[in-house]
Amino acid sequence: MIDQSVALLVGVLITARFYFTFFFLVEGDMGPIQALEASWQASRGNHLKVAVLLLLNSLLPVLGLLVLVVGIIPDINLSLLLWVSAYRQIVGQPQQPGAGAPARV
Repeated sequence: MIDQSVALLVGVLITARFYFTFFFLVEGDMGPIQALEASWQASRGNHLKVAVLLLLNSLLPVLGLLVLVVGIIPDINLSLLLWVSAYRQIVGQPQQPGAGAPARV
């Protein structure tokens, strides 16, 4: 029988490969299968770093609960920002036709 820790490790590594699927669905305007494939390709070579990020993002809300429940508010925001930042670092900035520097007012 498979040891539970091995099954957990395999589950985390597979989840890490699909960690950015949501971003490809929304930003890439892809279908579900294409988004899964794009996430798998984007995490290639970075899956261990993404797995560590996944574990960190899973533990942050727990730490927020331990800090008198109020700590969960900034922890959830931090987790989401870490997720978006990792996506941007791996995929890069979006290339939009005609997009230049932001207009200054």
